[in-house]
Amino acid sequence: MKILIVGAGPAGLSFAALMLEADRSHSITILERNPAERTPGWGITLRDHALSFLRLDPRLATQSLDGRALRYRGELTIDLPNPPGVCLVTFPRAALIAALADACCDRGVHVTFGVDAALLSENDLAGYDLVVASDGAHSAIRHRYAVMFKPAVMQGRNRYAWLGAATPFDKLTILLTDESAPLLAWAYKYTSDRSTFIVECTEQTYERSGLGGRSAHDACAMIDDAFAPVLQGQPVLAGRSIQWQSYRTISCEKLTYRNIVLLGDAAHTTHFSQGFGTMFAFDDALSLQTAFESGRDVAEALATYESMQRPKVAEFQATAAISMQWSERLLESAENRNEALTRELIAARWPHNEVTASPLGRGSRTTRCKLH
Repeated sequence: MKILIVGAGPAGLSFAALMLEADRSHSITILERNPAERTPGWGITLRDHALSFLRLDPRLATQSLDGRALRYRGELTIDLPNPPGVCLVTFPRAALIAALADACCDRGVHVTFGVDAALLSENDLAGYDLVVASDGAHSAIRHRYAVMFKPAVMQGRNRYAWLGAATPFDKLTILLTDESAPLLAWAYKYTSDRSTFIVECTEQTYERSGLGGRSAHDACAMIDDAFAPVLQGQPVLAGRSIQWQSYRTISCEKLTYRNIVLLGDAAHTTHFSQGFGTMFAFDDALSLQTAFESGRDVAEALATYESMQRPKVAEFQATAAISMQWSERLLESAENRNEALTRELIAARWPHNEVTASPLGRGSRTTRCKLH
């Protein structure tokens, strides 16, 4: 087939590698709107079996998280080991993208950067047997055919920002402080000396504290002060600016239209507190590649993909929505100084040290693909 992949994120790159693993005769073009030199994001987490699925382990220097922890006002309130059989691995997002791009390059497919898919004409798209829209939550392809895909957006109540920290958190750690402005943070190391540090606050705190009007330096200084007891004297890190936004859960009534298919965040988003994003991108890629097995044509394969993935999207978005609502209630209770409810919500976060099932479960064919 002649395949166009729009977006060089985990979903698009892994699908390209999977298709070429199955059949080297495919002709695949990958377009990315961002420039090649843009470094994407901080660190991400995966269940460790995802690395064996894509044979990524030789390409990535990973960190393992030792369990889960929650600190309230700096005090260690919950301290749990990893549940049996569960291991989270972390690494820079840029390293994952580079590893997947190298795997595609090894198969003769290169990414063309700086091309905006919004500028592609109908004739451009019609020249391909399959068009894969893996261009993220702000997908230009999904937007162009919104009448057909029928996307819906559920807006979260909290504001959040993706930041980094120079403190390595050895466990997946939730931090809650309410001593001045109530703030919630999600932290985990992705190198030996760096952590992802996602900060949330209510809309009321956002307005009162003036976070939206502060420079990145001033906002980080405020966050440094709020979490000083656990940052060990190390700073919170940001780029030149900080984007404070409300989380948008995107779902689509249809994942396919004509010869076009949505993958990853272009098709669905799940709140960051569950860490489903990259796992779901991989699962979408595997499901779509599987749908093309047994000689199916494009229309039949896309119908199969649609029937496979839509129930999963509903299931995992429901789980992520509960997690998002937990953080909203927790910050609301902290803002209202409802100590009893705050501690009740904290105790309910990880009952019996249970772990939520993720996309790309262990039932997937975790060793069939050889992304060397």
